[in-house]
Amino acid sequence: MHKFLCIKSSPAQTYSLARIIRRKIPDFVIFSLSLALQQVIITAIQFMKDFCLFSRKLARYLLLCLALSACLPVGMAGCAEQKEADRTLRIGGLGGKPGSINQIVSNGTISVNLADLVYSPLVRINSRMLPEPALAERWETSPDGLTWTFYLRKGVRFHDGRELTSEDCAFTYNAILDPFTNSPWRDNYSMIKTVCAENSRTFRVTLKEPQASFINLMNFPIHSADAAGAQVGTGPFRFKERTADDRIILERNEDYYEAPKGRNPDAYRDERSTLNAPRSTLINRIIARGFDTFPEYFSAFMKGEIDFALFLSPEQYETVSRDPAFRTYRFPSIYTYILDYNPAHPLFKNEIPTNTVGITHCNAPSSLTVSKVRQAMAQAINIPEIIRKVDGGLGVQSTGPFLPGAWFSNPEVKPLEYNPARAMELLKDVATPLRFTLLVDPRERTTEQIARLVYQDLYKIGVRIDIVSYDHLNQDKELVASAGAAVTSIRVLADLEPSWHSDKQTRQDKLWRYINPEIDALFEETDRTIDKQSRTRLYHQLHRMVYEDQSGLFLYNHPNLAAIRHGFGNTEEFFSAAMPFYTIKDWKTTTNNAAPFGGEPRPNGRE
Repeated sequence: MHKFLCIKSSPAQTYSLARIIRRKIPDFVIFSLSLALQQVIITAIQFMKDFCLFSRKLARYLLLCLALSACLPVGMAGCAEQKEADRTLRIGGLGGKPGSINQIVSNGTISVNLADLVYSPLVRINSRMLPEPALAERWETSPDGLTWTFYLRKGVRFHDGRELTSEDCAFTYNAILDPFTNSPWRDNYSMIKTVCAENSRTFRVTLKEPQASFINLMNFPIHSADAAGAQVGTGPFRFKERTADDRIILERNEDYYEAPKGRNPDAYRDERSTLNAPRSTLINRIIARGFDTFPEYFSAFMKGEIDFALFLSPEQYETVSRDPAFRTYRFPSIYTYILDYNPAHPLFKNEIPTNTVGITHCNAPSSLTVSKVRQAMAQAINIPEIIRKVDGGLGVQSTGPFLPGAWFSNPEVKPLEYNPARAMELLKDVATPLRFTLLVDPRERTTEQIARLVYQDLYKIGVRIDIVSYDHLNQDKELVASAGAAVTSIRVLADLEPSWHSDKQTRQDKLWRYINPEIDALFEETDRTIDKQSRTRLYHQLHRMVYEDQSGLFLYNHPNLAAIRHGFGNTEEFFSAAMPFYTIKDWKTTTNNAAPFGGEPRPNGRE
């Protein structure tokens, strides 16, 4: 008996034993056994006293057993609560307190991200910016590109137990399109003509005109037609409550249709109800809160109130990189800094064939022309040095509105080298003086820094600029019309695929529309082309043409810098340009939050 009680066990084994006891034995039985054990020990002590069998060592042992038996019910609960706490992920977001998770009527704050966990879409966008099956196990497109048919998975259930049908898909998209709903997403789906639930598992969408990138828009969370307004989805987490201090709590949906990453779906279904369930280390609860300012958000991360942080500054990134309590990530964001030219300004009008300015990329159309001044500036500005001084060398030099490393980005398009001598040669026949106004919004500290460095580089080749402040939100139209360029940050992706068509440039916060009919026509052809391989080829051609055209000087992709507290694993897919929040369903925890999942601390940086 004594040897049995002294068997050593690890904390993990202790928690496993406690979990088994909690599962197999009801609370009232544990409590009753505890009382009975206490009575036996008290009787034993009294017996020893009455019959003079007193032993100080034995008495200490019995008193210890008495104390432990009294704590047994609490200890069992404590073990369970400890394990639950270890599997909680705390999320923070900007924009103030979380809004409604019902995405049909909401598009703000951290609730947009939580919706990816509570709901599931027909198609989801993975970390490689590619669509993949979610609620729809497959889809088809008609030969004319107008009709998209989605076939739903069998057996998917909402959190209230009702099975998903195509009526829920029709309800969701009809609600978005209904003017009465006033959905903030309605304009995104203006290309839809009709939606139709053909049968319980077949959903059909008809477009007004072909659009190959439409598949990316089918990543909207599907809402229940029977629970309109309620936060009931089919996602890996279910909404539990909103607390008095506006925190949102989600709990894992054990009936989620998809097996965890790396698990065989059939084996997972068989094992899910057993004691060694494969989800034992997966995140099982999420607590989300909002912050009004970034300093509050970052402070909460450093104090351990939230478990990961995005959009760090280079200084903050450097700080957490040196701390062994964190693991850091760096990847290109979907925003790029650009010196945006006014195509109506005399200095920046097209004037000469592309192949006369030293660009040798193949397949360049002979009719494409480019301004000597634009080409000179592309080689006069030391972009790597700007990246080093402004973003600590963490940004990625840009070659156009094409995200580096994405499937549609052409790896053969390389940035022009910094060559001030070549720039001066291009400008020797250009009439002087070379002077223009450069607009900068003073609220954007980074663009101000870039503008000062651009000023210094252009001064060296004889170009003079006047840096003028302007309000990007409330633009002075006369000032914008007369200016030559602006340093700004633009969104390099539209609907998850690049678009530099002149009709869509205003969506990317450009001040001026640059019209090139040849590029516009090729973008239109790309959007009509359904075949992935053909579209990739067209995008690669467009990438080359857009960069050679130099309609704006693409500087660099702003780096997305992030950090996560050690103790979480399977996080790699999330920390990418797409930041797919649904991948949090596969995050794992460890019992030791001071070390990364899987053993020894890893070096900081991208895993």
